[in-house]
Amino acid sequence: MTDSLHSDPKNWSRGPIKFYFAHDDPRFWVPKRLPGMGWTINFAHEWAGPMFLVLLLLPALFAAFARVHHG
Repeated sequence: MTDSLHSDPKNWSRGPIKFYFAHDDPRFWVPKRLPGMGWTINFAHEWAGPMFLVLLLLPALFAAFARVHHG
């Protein structure tokens, strides 16, 4: 079932950057549309928003930590 959801173009955003959004797919991480190109987030998953923010903020937190501890 998840393969049919993954291959359905209605579950992918339009434009050059593809976002996957499928409520019926229980997976959080899904393969990107092009095989071998890595993984992406199912933005319809309940943890997508919080985890996306964590992934965005993590580099800034590491940089701030390094700045404080290494002058």
